Amino acid sequence: MQRFYEEITRFVFKEDDPAPSDVIWIPGGDSPELPEKAAELYRQGLAPILIPSGRFSITKGEFQGSESQKSRYPGDYFTECEFYCRVLREQGVPEEAILPESRAVYTLQNAQFSKELTDAQGIAVKRGLLCCKSFHARRAYQYYQYIYPDAEIRVIPVDVYGISRGNWMETPEGRRKALRELSKCGSQFEGMLC
Repeated sequence: MQRFYEEITRFVFKEDDPAPSDVIWIPGGDSPELPEKAAELYRQGLAPILIPSGRFSITKGEFQGSESQKSRYPGDYFTECEFYCRVLREQGVPEEAILPESRAVYTLQNAQFSKELTDAQGIAVKRGLLCCKSFHARRAYQYYQYIYPDAEIRVIPVDVYGISRGNWMETPEGRRKALRELSKCGSQFEGMLC
């Protein structure tokens, strides 16, 4: 089983070193840890623009707010993007560095609508940092690479819900999330690639 877990870990939990880039993407969700990490990368001077993306989860039909750090970022937010923008501002990112995208309800749309924004702004993305949940890293990477085929996409994963590349196999929830992502990496791309 250990070799089996190692192979899944290598595939699902994609991770790259950060490098100077044109943009930092933050696909939607309810975890403030993602925009916090993106703000840290911004403060390090790794990219001049951040694109928080997301309306709400297609499966939930509304943005239900953040479960973690609710007391740190109180308030009601209509979209994931609105919530992420608040976190970015509170982490010291100036308004002019934030390019919000608030229509996407699933990962492919996060990438598609972000591309529409960068194209409309005349931003030629040669390299981008993708700041996403660690167990969502491979699938998010696949979508953004598909939509930005000529860009170098570097994945900067963030551990959320207590799930990491080192412990996902230790809990039922960690196994469920990682294996579901493994399955989606094939099933969601079948129609696009076949």
